[in-house]
Amino acid sequence: MKKADILFWKDKKVLITGHTGFVGTWMCIVLQRYGADISGLSLEAHKASLFEKVKNNLSIKNYYVDLREYESVTKVFDEVKPEIVIHLAAFGFVKECVSEPFRTYTTNVLGTVNLLEAVKDCETVKNVLIISSDKVYRNDVILTGHIFNETDSLGGLDTYSASKTCEDLVSQSYFDTYLKSKNISLEIVRPGNILGGGDHIQSRLIPSLLNGFDKGEPIEIRNKSAIRPWQHILDAIDAYLTIIVNLFEEKGRIGIYNVGPENDGQMSVGQIFEYLQNKFSKQDMTFEEETKRNVKEAGYLGISIEKIKDEFLWKPYKTIRDILDDVFEFYIDSKKKPVYDICIEQIERYIDCL
Repeated sequence: MKKADILFWKDKKVLITGHTGFVGTWMCIVLQRYGADISGLSLEAHKASLFEKVKNNLSIKNYYVDLREYESVTKVFDEVKPEIVIHLAAFGFVKECVSEPFRTYTTNVLGTVNLLEAVKDCETVKNVLIISSDKVYRNDVILTGHIFNETDSLGGLDTYSASKTCEDLVSQSYFDTYLKSKNISLEIVRPGNILGGGDHIQSRLIPSLLNGFDKGEPIEIRNKSAIRPWQHILDAIDAYLTIIVNLFEEKGRIGIYNVGPENDGQMSVGQIFEYLQNKFSKQDMTFEEETKRNVKEAGYLGISIEKIKDEFLWKPYKTIRDILDDVFEFYIDSKKKPVYDICIEQIERYIDCL
């Protein structure tokens, strides 16, 4: 996003679902910095979450509502009367999704249906951004090296991927059937793996590595050879906001975009382990690789970002080394500085790149 586009957000009424989550919290901080009028719809935050550490610095309206409860969702829309909806809420822990399929599908599919029903009946909404996933692409072959673009076939097979594929298709259907005729624009974003400071979910790679190295505790990883489209939290948010800024005035338009890093220079899980191992000076530590996996995952997953680059001249600014340096800095600084201040420092540095 261009620096001049920051002014777009001044006083815009934005409703963020999943605002107490990792990405949602960063989104709140960024949009508050940009001057937006923010409301959040989410379950209550985990006590160890980033949101709990910064909530006293946020001037937002909190609605602690389960997306699966339709009437509660519509009440929020009636009160907030948003112009822009950013849908981040999801049950997105891949391993947990396998053991809790009912929660996964009701949250990720039914929850999105409830949201879009509320959007359909809300006179103030002009734009909806649905955060899908790069896992929606049909990835049958392990280690093919295929780079997915937005026209590739959908069909995630594991529980999480299948639920996000359904959400993606439901969103497209709602646009074609209801939202287009109401001049509401809808964008579906399929992001790669988002990394950044403040993520507390220990089942995810970076939090587990940081915690393990710092405390000297055993580290277990699923697949040391796996390569993912790792991207910086602020690159992802900048892409989301860039899409909205550029399509806000184009009434009744749908756009589908991959969001991720450049595909050259990516690291495997094992290489990320070694990089952070050196940052912590813990050369004596090793990891154990899972022997039993109940989730079928591709060894390599890459996504093309040529569409968003071509249409909006957007580009990611952070390399994988930049990302790991930032999460390490965040982790160390959070022991001695207010977490909100660290977030603002990283945001200001990012704005300087624009």
